[in-house]
Amino acid sequence: MKTSKELLDLIRGEIVQRREEGCNVEAIEECVERALRRSDGLRGVELYTILCDLESLQPAESFPYVEPSTLDEIRAKRPDGPRRMELNLTGAQMLDRIHGA
Repeated sequence: MKTSKELLDLIRGEIVQRREEGCNVEAIEECVERALRRSDGLRGVELYTILCDLESLQPAESFPYVEPSTLDEIRAKRPDGPRRMELNLTGAQMLDRIHGA
C-alpha cells in the first residue's frame, strides 16, 4: 500500500501525463488543490478516487493526435512504406557517425 505522499506524487505525475494526452484535467487539479488546503488534507480513499477519475478521462475530440497503445494499434496507424531503409554509407562514414565526429 502506498503512502499518501506517494499517491499524491503519482497523481501529480498522472495529471501531467493525462494533460499531455489531450485530457481536460482542470477539474481534478482544482479538486486536489482544494483538498490540500483543508486542515485534514487528502485521505487515502480520496487519493484512490482521484486516480480512478484520472484513468477514466478521455482525450478531447479536438485533440489532434492519435496515440495507440498496443502493438496492433500502432501497426494499424503507421503509414505504409518500407520497413527497412537503405543505408548508403561506407564503413568509415558509418564509424564517423557512430563516434559523433
